[in-house]
Amino acid sequence: METCALSRIPAKVKSSITFSENGLIAELQDLARSGMPYKVRLRFSGGVEAVCELEDDSELEKLLQESPFTAEANRWGDEIYFDLPIKLKLKGERTLMEVGEVAYWPEGNSLCLFFGPTPASRGDKPVAYSKVKPLGRVVEGLEDLRKVKDGEEIRVEITRG
Repeated sequence: METCALSRIPAKVKSSITFSENGLIAELQDLARSGMPYKVRLRFSGGVEAVCELEDDSELEKLLQESPFTAEANRWGDEIYFDLPIKLKLKGERTLMEVGEVAYWPEGNSLCLFFGPTPASRGDKPVAYSKVKPLGRVVEGLEDLRKVKDGEEIRVEITRG
């Protein structure tokens, strides 16, 4: 269990860990969560639910203020993206993604969930249409995202935690 908790701790936080016998596991879990302060719960009209954890970025406070909101799911291969109610001031960094990553697409003002190859992929890894800003990971319901159909309504709830 300690190994799992350690693997989720951002490198900048690992250096501040103090080891003691009492409460070590709880302390490690708290530290692991501190690197991903936003939780996004997605409820699709077709019945699929997913949960994402997003990193600490001051721009995401704007989304927190808009929560909850609804959007329409768009499919692009094994990627789901949906429009956000407000524009974020984040710049795209890369196109090659990992399965399970969540990113902001500045060009489309959308949040993107990558769960497999996209039409731009040359192998198994997802490739974004254009540069995106990675923000976090899908932590629940990743495999179920394949069941989501283009045009489904999404209820998006963002919380701290």
